[in-house]
Amino acid sequence: MSREVRALLTIDDVAARFGISVHQARRLTRSGVLPAVKIAGQWRYHPRRLPRSIHQRSA
Repeated sequence: MSREVRALLTIDDVAARFGISVHQARRLTRSGVLPAVKIAGQWRYHPRRLPRSIHQRSA
């Protein structure tokens, strides 16, 4: 496995980082809020491409 692939985060890592459930992380990925790529059928996330926060401001 290449160094780049090992540096990518799993959906579990991302959910823990943002304090959300895996289901919510998956939904935010599908909606484009969390940029990811699918590798071998699993979402992977580059840490530098993730937003600092996923909380939306209320209008």
